[in-house]
Amino acid sequence: MIKEINLMHRFFKYILIVFLIIVYAVNGFYSPVNEAHALEGNPEDEGLHVEGSLGVDKDLTVAGTITGFGTSPIGSITAFAGKHSKDVVDELASDGWLECNGQGVSIDNYPKLYAVIGTMYGGNGDPTFHIPDYRGMFLRGWNHGRSDNYKDPEASSRSNRGDGIGGDDIGTKQSHSYSDHGHRFLARDGTHIWYYSVNSSF
Repeated sequence: MIKEINLMHRFFKYILIVFLIIVYAVNGFYSPVNEAHALEGNPEDEGLHVEGSLGVDKDLTVAGTITGFGTSPIGSITAFAGKHSKDVVDELASDGWLECNGQGVSIDNYPKLYAVIGTMYGGNGDPTFHIPDYRGMFLRGWNHGRSDNYKDPEASSRSNRGDGIGGDDIGTKQSHSYSDHGHRFLARDGTHIWYYSVNSSF
């Protein structure tokens, strides 16, 4: 009877040791959610590559650029409906968004944007390049050789975007399409009829 108890004691002792080893292994591969850890990338490419899902329930600070998470490609243009103030502009700039007001910016500060648009919209390329100036303008899609009923009929006449390139290309400009014309108005008092002509100039 005593021998059987000792055997059982050893059996449960071994089970407990194995269980503790499994728990340690699990904690080694899966960190508790309330514990902070640093994720380090490959020193050779100075980046972190994640395949599959990455769950984050704490604050995540990124010093570099996040790609592949539905972010807008560099060179994207978007409408902004917020208030326009220096604080707002500075905050947007810290997130990588610049106002399209034709400003010149430093290549050293925005090397990736410069790699995309270069001096398309002006600038000497050393040390600055220009952002497109879309103030007071409507953006229209690039015709890109379209020839059906929805084509831009005057694509070839589009004006210089800033680097001497015009015509059917990205960033080229179109002036207004209004021409001088007249309007006729009719007035009557039951007996007489008057016609008035008004000319409009643009």
